[in-house]
Amino acid sequence: DGVERIDFINNFSSQIHGHAHPEIVRVVEDQLRRFTSSILPTESEIRFAELLRARAPSLEQLRFCNSGTEALM
Repeated sequence: DGVERIDFINNFSSQIHGHAHPEIVRVVEDQLRRFTSSILPTESEIRFAELLRARAPSLEQLRFCNSGTEALM
C-alpha cells in the first residue's frame, strides 16, 4: 500500500538482528539437522553452562527451561 513503518517494538527485542538474518538462519538450520528435542542435557547446553559458570563462579546450579513458568514449576 506504499506505507513505510518503522518497528520500534522490534518484536520485543527477540529479533534484534532483523528478520531472517542469513547467519542466524544458517545456525538454526544446522541445529535442526542435529535434533530439535531432548529430555536430557545436550552437549551444547553443557558447554554453555560451563561458559556461564566460568564467568560467574558463584553459580551453583543451572537449569535451562522453555519459559519462566516452567522454571518456577
